[in-house]
Amino acid sequence: MEKLKYKDFYKVPGIYKITNIINNKLYIGSSTNLYNRNRSHNNKLIHGKHSNPKLQNSVNKYGIDSFAFEIIVSGCDVSNLLLLEGKYISELKPEYNIDEVDLNGKRTCSESTKK
Repeated sequence: MEKLKYKDFYKVPGIYKITNIINNKLYIGSSTNLYNRNRSHNNKLIHGKHSNPKLQNSVNKYGIDSFAFEIIVSGCDVSNLLLLEGKYISELKPEYNIDEVDLNGKRTCSESTKK
C-alpha cells in the first residue's frame, strides 16, 4: 500500500478507502489526520496487528502491495467526519468494515462483529 506524502496530508481530515486491487473489496474510514492514519494502517497490517480481522486476513492472504489507500474527501469539517463516513459506507457497502456508521454519524458494532 502506497504511503501518503507527509507534507500533503499531515493533520488534514478526511474520508479514505482501502481497496484490495485483486478482488475490489473495500474498507472505508475517516480520520482527522489522513497521513497518520495511512501510516498506522500500513504499520499494523504489515506486522499482523490490525484490529480489523477481515482486513488483516485479506492482507495476510494477498499481501500489502495488493491494497491501495485512496482519499475520497480531504479538508472537510472535522465535526462532519462520521456523517460523511456513514454516507460513503451506506453508498459503497464496504466488505472489510466491521463497524457500522449510520447516516447520523453514530458508530456501532455490526451484527457479525458482535457474534
